[in-house]
Amino acid sequence: MPRSKREPTTKTKTAARKAISHKRISPPPEEKWEPQGREEAWQSGLLIPTARETVGLTFPLRQEKLGLWSLVRVPSAGIEGGYTPLASAVPIHFHPARFKCGAGGARVGKSLIAAMEGVAWTTHSDLIWIVGPDYEQARREFIYMMEGLISLDLVDERSISLPSTAYLACAMETRWGCVIQTKTASDIEKLAAEAPDLIIACEPGQMPSGVLFRFYERLTTKRGALFMMGTFEESHPWYTDVWSRWKDWPNDEGGKSFSIPMWANIHSFPLGRNDPEILRMERSLTGDLRAVFLARVAGLPTTSYQLVFGNVWKEHLSDGSPYHVRRCPFERFRDPEAKLPEVNPVELAIDPGFSPSKYAVCAIQWDKEASYQIDEVVMSGALHSQVIQECMRRPWWANVTRGVMDPFAATSHPFGGLSPAEVWHDEAKIPIEVPQRLSVADAVDRHAFFLQDTYADRARHFVDPRCTHTIYEYNHWRKAADKGTGHVQSRPIDRYCDALKAKNAWFIYHYQNRVQVARRWGPRVRDLQFTEVA
Repeated sequence: MPRSKREPTTKTKTAARKAISHKRISPPPEEKWEPQGREEAWQSGLLIPTARETVGLTFPLRQEKLGLWSLVRVPSAGIEGGYTPLASAVPIHFHPARFKCGAGGARVGKSLIAAMEGVAWTTHSDLIWIVGPDYEQARREFIYMMEGLISLDLVDERSISLPSTAYLACAMETRWGCVIQTKTASDIEKLAAEAPDLIIACEPGQMPSGVLFRFYERLTTKRGALFMMGTFEESHPWYTDVWSRWKDWPNDEGGKSFSIPMWANIHSFPLGRNDPEILRMERSLTGDLRAVFLARVAGLPTTSYQLVFGNVWKEHLSDGSPYHVRRCPFERFRDPEAKLPEVNPVELAIDPGFSPSKYAVCAIQWDKEASYQIDEVVMSGALHSQVIQECMRRPWWANVTRGVMDPFAATSHPFGGLSPAEVWHDEAKIPIEVPQRLSVADAVDRHAFFLQDTYADRARHFVDPRCTHTIYEYNHWRKAADKGTGHVQSRPIDRYCDALKAKNAWFIYHYQNRVQVARRWGPRVRDLQFTEVA
């Protein structure tokens, strides 16, 4: 019989049943952790029970976890009378998603949470990997698992390999043959033959982007589970992307993301979010240090100082409420009979990118207080006419009054013939404005100025969540860095910026000094009055 199908030892099963019968751990209320869309996810095979059962393997049930944790001891983590998950950690332990991505603030016990998940999986596994950017960063989770399994008498100390130096791999084997090993991101690329039942990823944000595919690849054979736990501080963009994509459940990837803020540790912060120490840190970590509060305290995605708009762009606030990214529904004509274009006009910010860049069009509306990107059209390898036709299919096309085009691309003739500005004027039948050419630095400054009112500390440009490519660029357009020293330069790289360059032009044109007149293709359009959107 394969090891992964063996039943847990009698001693383990008895201890678990005894713990549950005496209610040594009170199960949390169902509504606090039961995921939405469970039936749909179950039918589509996104849940770990469905996946494991298809290959005849088992997984730890909720009662098994609670039973083992009630008896576990982890001296180095200060756990003597059993492990009780923090309220914010309950969902990540019990959610049935196959792939989980947890992000936590400092001092919330991220390593302990991951290790206790590993302890529960040992009785259903042949092989468990604890993967870190290096062996040192995977060591703490291994030690916590080791101490927990020793306290449960599930592992013989003679089967443990724990080198005195932190830069070597660790390994141990349970009494029934489950092997637990520490690995690095480079190790798993070389081990094509091994198929773990569980991968615990420590600080995955510090690993290269290709590591997620490697995880998927190794877990395929046994329909294993992935348990990622780390922080957003100094993390690669792919980790933030995954966390953001997995927020909504169910999804096509079968993943679910979680956030565990520092104030979830009620032992250190009894008043939770309103604890005086948390509020003091929030007041102190402002301006350029705001990213530190989001990543290390709130456990939320943060922008990097290397990002072009990193000092002003915020998808959400530290409490999770929306900031720059919020619903921006298209506002139709107030008076369908009159159809006055100045009531709720739509303007297009256009960057006619050519391969390998993308052709980006951003649809923008505004009122007296702010501007709103309501939609986007982003295409690769498309002709001008194809992009124009796609724009014409959108519900806001009837409101379009003008287009504003990136001045560095508007008059170019890469393939001869008409320029992009002329094609748009002839085929789309709208005036095309081409603002003055500014340096990239000046254009970015103008864009950043209108993203946020720094004096009132409020956003004045918003992006609808459906504009995924634009949001991606805000989170990825970076300043160049010296390959040798790593020093960040002021010059942005020419990638991940197609939609943002289009918006640079829109901000330059729309808010430039009226003495400076933009060049125009087509009939002159009178200045539109800013009208408050209902």
